[in-house]
Amino acid sequence: MTHAWRPVFSGELAAEMLAIVDDIADATRGPLERPAHIPEEFGPVWECSLDGLAGQSLLQAYLALHGGSEARADAAIALLDQATDAIAALTVPPGLYFGRRPETRSLDWPERRSVS
Repeated sequence: MTHAWRPVFSGELAAEMLAIVDDIADATRGPLERPAHIPEEFGPVWECSLDGLAGQSLLQAYLALHGGSEARADAAIALLDQATDAIAALTVPPGLYFGRRPETRSLDWPERRSVS
């Protein structure tokens, strides 16, 4: 069973919501500092993650693809370049979760990631 996508908002409310998303994207577009709950040794890995530069690149690209400006596309490319440069400077084992194998993850990681 598939569900067709449809917008949550329409008209003036949709425009207002998109303006809010644009403001958030502008306010969070790097340079990014490591959050206090991320251990210092994971700082460089965090920068490359979807929480850091790669995530900001994805947000900027998504907004550019859906009616955003060329500046959004340029920001997406610049942020992705920074993320790939950062990960290239690291030695990480194979894995998709902060460069660590699943069996090495701490069980309390979700609590440390939560925003208070």
